Amino acid sequence: MLEIRNVTKIFNPGTVNEKVALDNFSLTLKDGDFVTVIGGNGAGKSTMMNAIAGVWMVDSGQILIDGVDVTKLSEHKRAKFLTQCSFVSSSFCQCKILLNPHCCGCACHRV
Repeated sequence: MLEIRNVTKIFNPGTVNEKVALDNFSLTLKDGDFVTVIGGNGAGKSTMMNAIAGVWMVDSGQILIDGVDVTKLSEHKRAKFLTQCSFVSSSFCQCKILLNPHCCGCACHRV
């Protein structure tokens, strides 16, 4: 299960270039849930994925994977909790966070 609780991420805080990418964002996904995230440029889709993966540390809130708080873990330490697959088809970018990395059947998980 993936839980995102009240996550906020602000880029360039306190400057004229300040951008609130995630504002008190919450989401709960249970095993087997399938979610498509859509939105315009700058809506926070990639920031959300990068926050889950640990690329960007969040300014506040919590990210839990199967009940484990990974909020402060670095990207490489989070890798054991999830796999991120990204691929582009035409102009559509589909991103998945897989808690069970063998469930999607994509080439990166074939043995």
